[in-house]
Parts: sequence; C-alpha cells; structure tokens
Amino acid sequence: MLINGKPGVSGVKYSLGSTWVPAPASQDTFEVSPGGTTVTGTPPLSPSAATVFFYGTQKYGLEAKLLNDAPEEQQ
Repeated sequence: MLINGKPGVSGVKYSLGSTWVPAPASQDTFEVSPGGTTVTGTPPLSPSAATVFFYGTQKYGLEAKLLNDAPEEQQ
C-alpha cells in the first residue's frame, strides 16, 4: 500500500492486516496494488487511529474505505 505515493506496507495476505503505520495528520491518499484502488481521507490525530479496509473480489473488483477506529472519542 502506498501512502501519498510512498511505500507504507507490503506483503499483506488476503483477510489479514498489517502492523500499524504512522500517517501524516492531513488529507492522505492510500493506494493498494495490484488494482490501483485508492481512498482519500484524513486519519484522526494521535492517540486515536484509523484503519484502511480494502475489500472485494477478483471478479467484481476492489473497493476501499477509511474508518476511524474510535469515532466516539473524536472531538
């Protein structure tokens, strides 16, 4: 996965997640390959976190979503 065009994580197997990766506190673009599926959003400030989910099938294609992991704590 690229974060703003720079390597973020790699080698993540289907249905598994990666380790946490720091991202800038700004509007970011996350891109997974193969497929070039992207999602753009602003992760919450530390100590909160967000997760980028890529889901789909080879037949129907990939989708992406950025979700705050603890939105009830957001100010």
